[in-house]
Amino acid sequence: MVHINERRNNARKQSGIYQLDVKNTKLGVYNKDSVLYKNLTIELKEDMTFKMNFSVPFIFDSSGTWIARTNEFEDWNWMYFNRRNNGYIMDCQFSVILENNPSLIMNSNTPKKGEEVVSVIIFKKI
Repeated sequence: MVHINERRNNARKQSGIYQLDVKNTKLGVYNKDSVLYKNLTIELKEDMTFKMNFSVPFIFDSSGTWIARTNEFEDWNWMYFNRRNNGYIMDCQFSVILENNPSLIMNSNTPKKGEEVVSVIIFKKI
């Protein structure tokens, strides 16, 4: 029961809209389209769903559900994408930093099939 309350409390704190930080995300081959990608947002909702305002090649899907971390050491937030890959649920671990400069950091991201990996994707809370 403690973990459920921790997750709910963390979800409430972390929910909001985050915008892609193109200055601190190493977009690699996608850098040529950074003018477009700088408008990418992701909304983490308190109902544990998320939605991006458009689809990008370097993130597997633009919507799904998420689970807030507990306060345990080395626990992560997780995104579960709506779209499946050959029947498998695709996921991504991420962290949210709330102090000083609130941000969301995706660090185990899967791109769409055939696309290049962007290993660390940083969003700033707006």
